[in-house]
Formats: sequence, structure tokens, C-alpha cells
Amino acid sequence: MKATFVELRENEKEIMKIAENAKAVLNDEYNITINIHQGIPTIAYVFLKEAMKYLASVKEPGTEVSLNLMQLLELGITFDDCEETEKENNYVPVAAPGQEFKLIIKQDSAEDEE
Repeated sequence: MKATFVELRENEKEIMKIAENAKAVLNDEYNITINIHQGIPTIAYVFLKEAMKYLASVKEPGTEVSLNLMQLLELGITFDDCEETEKENNYVPVAAPGQEFKLIIKQDSAEDEE
């Protein structure tokens, strides 16, 4: 059976370069072999989509719910019941960089200055 890959829509060249790098890191640092680097964006897409579905399934009125994804990214859903908004009981998706993401950027910035 032939693999089916997610449609990239934008930034295909950049995403494929990242996938090639990720394939090498997975092999070298984690001893995980992925033979087809084109599958890595599909794996990432499905993982993130399933995380979002999970959040949607556990959300409740009046509460916030979030997932911290390995300190790289935090996904969440907030509940806005403010009377000033157009709709009452709005669920608002939230995505924010995690501590690991911030450290990567900080480290990269320090290397640029050298």
C-alpha cells in the first residue's frame, strides 16, 4: 500500500528541508528510523490535529484547558463569557511558544551575534 501524505499547501521547500533534518536527528539522537522524510510533516500534522481534538473534547464552559507539548508549544482553549463580546460563551483557541522554543530562539540569536 502506498503512503498518503498531507497536502503542505505552503512553504513546501522549507518544510521538506526541515523534514530531512528531522529524519537525521531522529536517527542520530533518538535511534528512530523513518525511511521516508516526506512522512514527517504528515506525522506532525496528525499529532497536532489529535492534540487539538483532545482539547476540544475536554473543554467545559467557564474553564480553560491546555496542553504543554514538550515545552515547545502550548495549545489551549479559553472560555470567554464576557458580556461585551458578540457571542456569549465563546471558546477561544490559544497557541503560545513554550520555554524550549524561547530558549532555541535565544540561543540562535546569541550565535548570530558572534
